[in-house]
Amino acid sequence: MNKTAATPYTPDTFGLSVPNWEIVKRNGQKEPLDFQKLVITFVNSGGEQQGASLKVLLKETLKALFDGCSTDDIETAMILAASSFIERDLAYSRIASRLFRQKTYKEVLGSSLTGNELEAKAREVFVANIHYGVDKGLLDPRLLDYNLDAMAGKLDFSRDFKLEYLGIQTLHERYFLREEKKLLETPQAFWMRAAMGLAIEEEQKEQWAEEFYNNYSNLRFVSSTPTLFHSGLS
Repeated sequence: MNKTAATPYTPDTFGLSVPNWEIVKRNGQKEPLDFQKLVITFVNSGGEQQGASLKVLLKETLKALFDGCSTDDIETAMILAASSFIERDLAYSRIASRLFRQKTYKEVLGSSLTGNELEAKAREVFVANIHYGVDKGLLDPRLLDYNLDAMAGKLDFSRDFKLEYLGIQTLHERYFLREEKKLLETPQAFWMRAAMGLAIEEEQKEQWAEEFYNNYSNLRFVSSTPTLFHSGLS
């Protein structure tokens, strides 16, 4: 569960100095840089787990920020801060992966959500983006022969956390479906779309798609790059 209560940490807790900078939100409004929010985001991403140091993460993040930076700049700085210490301890890979997951869902869903709200919205967007992808000529029209609501109901978002940082970053950069710069897939949506594409000519295609999806999303088996690149596409 995400922590929303005020953290007891202050910059003095870590021996850090935080400038009185303003940040620019996505709607263009400016507000003071919120140190507490940085701490809570790292804590929710595993920043207090054994092998990781909140102080190291915060210090590295602050080094990359500047007056007038955007929320996207902050998000990127936090991911880079965590990923830069992966060789020190794998805990940082898990932190970077969770931060990158959050970034991905925000891109696809258009807002920052957690828990049941995130899952409900992600299922809805999965169905909508299959229709959108077919309309735009990106996806095979036969994907619409599936019971899309039923397939969306099979998505298991907890399996996102099986991906280390390099895994989710690679999927995001190379495999997730896009229309121009618009990202259309989350990790589970990608695994399901690829699975549906593989099963598209099967007589019991929904049963086989679920089987392929379970293997993909649990990382028991992952197809070669050509299959992942093209499965389910038009």
